[in-house]
Amino acid sequence: MSIWWLGLWRTLLGASLLGALAAVLTKLVVVMISLVIAGEGTPNYPSEASTQLLGMIVGGLLGLWWGFVVFGMVFRKNYRDFRIALIAREPSQPIPNQLATLSAVD
Repeated sequence: MSIWWLGLWRTLLGASLLGALAAVLTKLVVVMISLVIAGEGTPNYPSEASTQLLGMIVGGLLGLWWGFVVFGMVFRKNYRDFRIALIAREPSQPIPNQLATLSAVD
């Protein structure tokens, strides 16, 4: 239960905050770019839908990145009597290209 909860609350909280930050920063960057491009004239702002789409893409990428960060936290944390680790399993049969390497060495 503690492993599941650790991953869930950190992912939800971090992804929500990063998503909100991405939305605000995306809007700010779009407005600034529109003002710079316009120069002395009237700025031509992009549609609200395209700005929202860009914000969702940036927020989604940041949320995905944050999920990997949390995944790393789960692996680094030491729990009461155990820790989680990825361990390579021994293959039951050699992979075909390993057979060629093994026979060339012999």
